[in-house]
Amino acid sequence: MSAAGLLAPPPPIGGRANLVKAVEDPLFFDHHVKQARYELSRKRFNVVPAGRRSGKTKVAKRRGCKMAMSNTFWPDFRIAFTAPTYGQVKRIYWEDLKKMLHGLYRDRDKSESDLMIKLFNGSEVWCIGMDRPDRFEGPSWNWVFADEVANMKPEAIEQHVMPALSERLGGLDQYGVPEGRNHYYKTAQFAQEAENADEWMYHHWTSLEVMPMYLGLEQAELELERAKRRMDPLTFKQEYEADFIHFIGRAYHAFEREVHAAKRLQYDPRAPLHLCFDFNVEPGVSAIIQERREQRIEGPRADKTLVIGEEVIQKSSTTKRICEKILKNWGTHQGQVYCYGDATGGARGSAKVRGSDWDIIKQILRPKFKDRLRFRVPRKNPPERVRVNAVNSRFCSASGFSRMYIDPVNAPETATDFDETMVKKDGSGEIDKSNSERTHLSDSVGYYVAKRHPIDGGYTTENKQI
Repeated sequence: MSAAGLLAPPPPIGGRANLVKAVEDPLFFDHHVKQARYELSRKRFNVVPAGRRSGKTKVAKRRGCKMAMSNTFWPDFRIAFTAPTYGQVKRIYWEDLKKMLHGLYRDRDKSESDLMIKLFNGSEVWCIGMDRPDRFEGPSWNWVFADEVANMKPEAIEQHVMPALSERLGGLDQYGVPEGRNHYYKTAQFAQEAENADEWMYHHWTSLEVMPMYLGLEQAELELERAKRRMDPLTFKQEYEADFIHFIGRAYHAFEREVHAAKRLQYDPRAPLHLCFDFNVEPGVSAIIQERREQRIEGPRADKTLVIGEEVIQKSSTTKRICEKILKNWGTHQGQVYCYGDATGGARGSAKVRGSDWDIIKQILRPKFKDRLRFRVPRKNPPERVRVNAVNSRFCSASGFSRMYIDPVNAPETATDFDETMVKKDGSGEIDKSNSERTHLSDSVGYYVAKRHPIDGGYTTENKQI
């Protein structure tokens, strides 16, 4: 297809037709005019904040593969696709790249361990997790595609990728969904400044602009309405409209005490009990949660997250003491008991003698709850912004649905924590940890909500076996 043809907006098509074409041709992609503008960009640096489910990674894969395939100059033309972790970049890119480049390389020139494909023309296509950014050091690179830049460490691009591009004047595309006004926001602002136009180009599209091309307008609108029911208004604007939200004031802006902590909540001794931990010495905390599911004749199912209690030890707390309080107040519980919380297991120091905090929890609670005790601990914690977004969306979605409540009598400190936890004044959305009395209970609930009720397209992890 000619460049002129690509720049013309294609008509909306259904998902089935798209799927058939994609099976026949792995490089097939039906472009929106804004996506075509990005793929055809000749600028050295491109910044692409775009909405969830809007085809941004598909365009990037196609752009990178075409670049590698068209190389006729460099005997070792190198490009890399990156994501915040090795697991993410492998999941998002590796299998698709092998299909897109099928027939252009010998099987012996493909490395499953290094995630590298060497084409007949000498081009090398790599997948690199930015949890190991030092892999860019040494060889020179012609192009790098950095996905979910907002979730990478700020220094990863500047200290590792940019120097590796210098020798060959290589290019860099940075894209992903915004995460507040952090380093990604600053890069986006830089790309839009007139004095940088010779080398930089800024691209932006929303989910609503692009999704109708794949799903049709009616189905796309239904999908976005479902997302609005799950997400709070600011998170929806960030995730689906790719808006750089300026977070100010309260971290949990969707929490309203007179709505979410106004009524007593009923405890069910037979329903599953969820124990949520954040490991500290002062204070030591655990939030106690149950889920309630109500059926409605009309509207979405009313599943509720209920913070029915809390355990707090203000001074000289240990995980052992918190567990003893849990057994004292909840030891007669008859249903299943699930443990959620900080994956680091007390790396900040509450468990100094007998192994990790999770080991201590198991040793103390297992004799009482026996095989009814289960652990739902991720191998690593979700990014803080992901956790906060999930909690805000649980308190109040963009469609006005509230799905989380707090008992004002049995969990007063939890309500106060959500009320008084603040974000830093720089607008990045990062939680202000300067008040040592705050953030702990809201963090403990956040670990649970991010695992049990994640926002689509957000962070996912496997469970850690304890």
